[in-house]
Amino acid sequence: MRQINTRLGAYMVLSLAAVLGAAAPMAANAQGLEGRELNVVSWGGAWTDASRINFFEPFEKETGVKINIIPATGDFDAMVRLQTDQGALQIDLLDGGQPSLLRNDGYIEPFPPELVASLREQSRDGMVSDDMLQYGNTATVIACNPDIVAKCPTNAEEFWDVERFPGTRAISGNYTAPLYLAALAAGGDRKNLMPLDINAAVAKLEEIRPHIKVWPESGSQQEQVLVDREVAIAYIWNGRAHVVKRDVIPNLQIFWDSATLGNDVGWVVPKGAPNADVAFAFLDWFGRQHEAQAAWTTALTYPTPSKELANRIAPEIAASLPVGKDVVIIDGSIQAEQSKDMRAAWQKFITSR
Repeated sequence: MRQINTRLGAYMVLSLAAVLGAAAPMAANAQGLEGRELNVVSWGGAWTDASRINFFEPFEKETGVKINIIPATGDFDAMVRLQTDQGALQIDLLDGGQPSLLRNDGYIEPFPPELVASLREQSRDGMVSDDMLQYGNTATVIACNPDIVAKCPTNAEEFWDVERFPGTRAISGNYTAPLYLAALAAGGDRKNLMPLDINAAVAKLEEIRPHIKVWPESGSQQEQVLVDREVAIAYIWNGRAHVVKRDVIPNLQIFWDSATLGNDVGWVVPKGAPNADVAFAFLDWFGRQHEAQAAWTTALTYPTPSKELANRIAPEIAASLPVGKDVVIIDGSIQAEQSKDMRAAWQKFITSR
């Protein structure tokens, strides 16, 4: 059995206490992980399946850690805020969290300096910050099943044109995706969409509301509404659309013209996580799993941070990644500044049917 890299020894109690202070969470030596637990919130569906196969189960076998996967219920940040504010935080690691939504309010644990250095050594430039290892950056795209509609919309304006492009529709129920797509449909500047004109976006959503059959909140729900043919047209995460096309609907069409892509998704440890030390040990291990990261990317067409990724995936997978495409980039820091107003506007909209 392979052992987790010995550099994890750098996270032993004394060294971290000296660097971060005695109150900071301290990562465990590899030999001290046996019998420990790690509570990970994950998105479900194909995302979690790929994470389980490529990361969670191998880490369990190598270290003796028991990983408990907690299904996402809506937004990761809302789960962290609720548990933390109630003094009952049970989450140790977010499998694809958004730190900008939590950072400003003190809900994110900074990584130990040694971990940051280790991850930067193994990752592409720009993938590692002081409190996040970026991976799984998800573009939201228009997916359309031409088997059940005569003509597919290719952009936000056409998505709203229900007369020229009839068909049942879904928009991801994460509050950001509907507002961004609506802003584009309202004529927002794709090069400077942020800060968002929230009022204009909500007004545009009111126009399309009667034609949206489902507002799926999770990635697995996004897949299911297409697989079940509940809708013909959907604005969903690119990886979920890829899985449906690969496994169920080979004719599914995917359009990138109005795709939005955040720059603020990755592994995140909540502030005060009960097993933060195990989470740090996992992240150090993850950073070195170049082949597993490539397998995860191959399964989902979401990028991982490995600096060896390009050399370990097939050309057709590389072409399916939301990299090198003319997508609308969403600045996570600006989104964080508007997040409370965006969330409030979305909640008012979605509950006022």
